[in-house]
Amino acid sequence: MKTLNLAVAVLFLVACGGPIARGPLIRPPAPPTLRPGHGLPVLEPGKPQALPPRSPHKRPLPPTAEPGLWAGDGPVAATDDPAPFVELFGVPIASPGLPQERTETARCAEQARLRFDEETYKKRDGTWLRCFANAIIQACLEAEGDKLRALKKDSAATPAHSARLHAIGPAAALAAKEAARLCPTKDAETAKAGRDMREFTMRTEWAQ
Repeated sequence: MKTLNLAVAVLFLVACGGPIARGPLIRPPAPPTLRPGHGLPVLEPGKPQALPPRSPHKRPLPPTAEPGLWAGDGPVAATDDPAPFVELFGVPIASPGLPQERTETARCAEQARLRFDEETYKKRDGTWLRCFANAIIQACLEAEGDKLRALKKDSAATPAHSARLHAIGPAAALAAKEAARLCPTKDAETAKAGRDMREFTMRTEWAQ
């Protein structure tokens, strides 16, 4: 009986092709061992190195007088102003501290140079001339304010007009105060020049 079973087993193995042959176990190759810094650009002492490309995106930074994150290209001094004072006929005008107010004073000084001969008035007395110049600036600023208020009343004023009107008031008040200090009573020439300056300003397309 054992012999029969052995014979059947031999025949079964022959019919199935014999025992399954297994080959050697194949393992994937191990990754190469890299030293630290492998693949980075090689820096050679004494030779200029190419910088990586800069990002094309730029973040505009607002101007500021304080250093720090929002300092822009650098701190800007609070008094860094190309025109710290305004002059007319060779004498200083009472100039406001705020740049926008000082800009309006400078605008009127430019208009006054168009209306009056500056070289003629430079020869006049210093105290009288300072009063005369400030009175002219006052007349110009008040006329500019009237023009801007008319635009605002007609709903034609832009935000820029409103900003100018806000700055003109203090500038005109300062010029009037300085003129009153220098000459409490205006002479006929100064009063007439003020009226001429006002009319000239009202005719000039300056309220932009």
